[in-house]
Amino acid sequence: MNRFLILVIIHFSFITNGQEIILEFNTDYDAGPSSIDNSFSLVNENNNDFTVFLTNKSNLSAFNYNSSFELQGWLASRQLLNKYKLPLGGTVSNKKYSLFYSNNTNSKFALVTFDFEKMSSFASEIELNLKKEIYLTQFVFKNKFHFLTTTYRENKLYIYSFN
Repeated sequence: MNRFLILVIIHFSFITNGQEIILEFNTDYDAGPSSIDNSFSLVNENNNDFTVFLTNKSNLSAFNYNSSFELQGWLASRQLLNKYKLPLGGTVSNKKYSLFYSNNTNSKFALVTFDFEKMSSFASEIELNLKKEIYLTQFVFKNKFHFLTTTYRENKLYIYSFN
C-alpha cells in the first residue's frame, strides 16, 4: 500500500510541475482581481495574435498580444449599457476585434469593436428585426458571426450573418 501511495504522489508531482507561466500582466484595476466580472479571449488565426478581454462594472479592457506574448496594445471601452451582460463571441479582421453581446433574455444585442491599428474602440446596438422569432444560439464560421433563430408557430430556422 505504501508503494502505491508513493507512486501516486510522484505521479501527481510531475503533473503539477508541468505548467509554466508564459505571460503575466497588470490589469490596472484599482480594486484588484476581485473586480473582474468576466474574461475571455479571441485569436487572430491569420497571424496568431490574440486579445484578452476583461470586464468589470464600468469598463471592458482589451490587451492585444502577438504570438511571442509581447503586448501590442491596450484599449478600454466604457462597458455597454447595463442591459448587455452576456458575451456571445467575436470575430477578428486584421487588427479589429469585434465582440457581440446580449441582454439576459437574448432579445437585444450589441457590438463592441476594438481597433488596435487606430487605437480606438466603439460600441453600437444591433437592430435585429426578428419577426416573432426567438433567439436560439450563435456561432462563428469563416470569421463571420451568425445568429440562429426560430419561429414560435412554424417549423422554420433562420440564420443571420454579420461581417
